[in-house]
Amino acid sequence: MKTRRYILLIGLLMAVCLTSYGYKPPFTLYPNPVKDQLSLRFDDGEEPESVELYNLVGLLVASRRNNIESIDMSTMSSGVYTLCVTMKGGTRYHKKILKE
Repeated sequence: MKTRRYILLIGLLMAVCLTSYGYKPPFTLYPNPVKDQLSLRFDDGEEPESVELYNLVGLLVASRRNNIESIDMSTMSSGVYTLCVTMKGGTRYHKKILKE
């Protein structure tokens, strides 16, 4: 059991490292900084499973499993957020979002 836990932990760390060190995600987001609406456009053939938005203290402030093309941020406070995009197949990407 310990071996499986270590393998899972290593896999999770690798996923975070891949997104942190220059791997281009299969989507674009705009505008960043954002005032009201954050839009996401996915590359052809790429399917997202979910999109989650976290504030600086790590609280989930928005989550989408359907209608993933945009997130309404108009009522959110100004500051820095982390967008976590999970693709079908489990690959996760993290992007910093600045809310004006």
